Amino acid sequence: FSDRNSWTIQETNGRQPTARCHHTAFYEDPYYFIFGGQGDSGRSLTDFYILHCKTWEWKRLFMLQAPSARHSTQICDMSFYYLEGEKKIIFF
Repeated sequence: FSDRNSWTIQETNGRQPTARCHHTAFYEDPYYFIFGGQGDSGRSLTDFYILHCKTWEWKRLFMLQAPSARHSTQICDMSFYYLEGEKKIIFF
């Protein structure tokens, strides 16, 4: 959002998510997360993407125990924790 009360298109880098609707999304500074949704073909998706909102870089995350493909869902709670010096994400 610019100072002139107008929208601008932000260029991003990395692997962007495909077009979708009915996905789950949430923001945890400085990250924006997208999970699942419904693709153009109507197929439910199980992919998970993260956008770093300071560098504007997308990354696709791969989960060891991913939920089944779904859309129109909600995340009740999530937490970050550190394991062996790396930041990890847990969903509850």
